[in-house]
Parts: sequence; structure tokens; C-alpha cells
Amino acid sequence: MSTRPEKYAHANAHAVVTEGQFCDYRNERYYRIDAYDRMATFFMSIVSADDHWLFLASNGGLSAGRQNAEKALFPYYSEDKIIDMAHCTGSLSLIREQDRLWQPFNSLDLAPAQGQRTLYKGVRGDRIIFSERLDELTFEYGLSFSEAFGLVKTSRLTNHSTRPRTLELLDGLQNILPANIESATQNSQSVLLDAYKSVDLIDDRLALFYLSSRLTGRAIGKFARQCALVLRQPGRLVVSGVARRSGPAALCSGSIIELSRACPG
Repeated sequence: MSTRPEKYAHANAHAVVTEGQFCDYRNERYYRIDAYDRMATFFMSIVSADDHWLFLASNGGLSAGRQNAEKALFPYYSEDKIIDMAHCTGSLSLIREQDRLWQPFNSLDLAPAQGQRTLYKGVRGDRIIFSERLDELTFEYGLSFSEAFGLVKTSRLTNHSTRPRTLELLDGLQNILPANIESATQNSQSVLLDAYKSVDLIDDRLALFYLSSRLTGRAIGKFARQCALVLRQPGRLVVSGVARRSGPAALCSGSIIELSRACPG
């Protein structure tokens, strides 16, 4: 268990009380914690009816995959490293309105504006929602599982005011691993792993994440053919598991982002 530095405390700490209660939200039963970011960072797991696994911290740091650590979508590290890497692994969202930048759930001072934060965890332990409200806007993202796609990320941006607003939104996932990176490699050769990660944008809908070479300190390496896929469909992003770079794509595991842009009400 780790505690965030005081400078990262909730901007409205003097006006918000941390408390928890059961509630009904989006047609599901949840346990809700208001102002959870005022608590010491805590660790959670999300369960699946299939072979998926997800470990995450209340500051947003996570690791997830299928079956075991050898089939991870994000680096499989110990609890302390997952917490420390929240700024560079997992969900990332940036919202800009004119010259104002808002990064919901930020744990660093890159975008200092912070709003009122709420965490919802399903009573069955199979889903979680992070929510933050600032200046009559609410941004939230949820994590759950799908038998077909694996880890599912759903994002929603809501405008609670009656006036129209022009916003720019960047939302997605970061530090996605190429396919079949063993946990020992993630822990002992992470620098080389980052150096050899490559991404190919095939068209506006499909991207491939792969290693450009086998990990080596030499200038020339052998080309690696296995990769992970990111497929964008209308309103959603699918992050898949293993596929052969030179052959037909095969969606094995992954995550979906369904985005509702700002709207009145």
C-alpha cells in the first residue's frame, strides 16, 4: 500500500468527504466511493467468467491479460511498480476547451486541474468505473470483460450545462505490449523492449503493435513476425492479442473503447 504525495491531493479536499455506499448506477449494482483519491492508493482485482485477469490500483495503474502473465496486454509487474507507473500505463484521457487542458484522473502535475472523483466497483467484482466531474463536465471510463474481445474499456464524456461547448478529446490506452512478451523479459529487459516496440498504422482503422526485432544489444536483429492488433470501429477501439504480421488478422483478446462525446443534459 502506498500513499500519494500531499501535492497530489484532491483540489477540493476541504469541501469533499470520502465516504462509501451501495448504489444503483447504469442499471447495475455498485459500491461507490466518493473522493477516493483522498485515500491512500489501494489495489484491486477484477474477476472474469473466462480466462481474463485484471489487477489495478485506485490511481489508474494496471496490468491485464489472458490466462497468465505470459499473455499480458500491459506489463505484468509487482503492485508497487503498477502503482508507480500509473502515469504511463493504462487509460489516458486529455480534454481541451479553448486554452484550458483537463486530464481526468491525473496523478502528476502535467494538467493540474482536478475535479470531484468517484469510484464505482460492481458488487460481483467484474467491473469498475472511474468518474471525475469538473466545470459541469463529467468524464468516466469503465473496465469490464467480454468473452469475444477480452478487456473492455468504455468511455463517456457528458456536458451537464445547457450551453453548447466545443471540446477536443484524446482518449485511449498506453503502454500496450506486443504479443507473447514473457514476464521475465518485461522485468529484466524493459529498456530493450521499449526500444524495439513498433507500431504500424495500416489505415484509419487498423494498427499493429510488434517488436521490430528480437531483443538484442547488437545493431542488427532478426525480424519478429508476431504482433498485437488495434482495430478501430465506429465508436470503439479493439486491442487484440496475437496475430501473424504477414498473415490474416485473428482477434484473440483485447479491449473496446466506446466513446460518447459531450452532449447537453
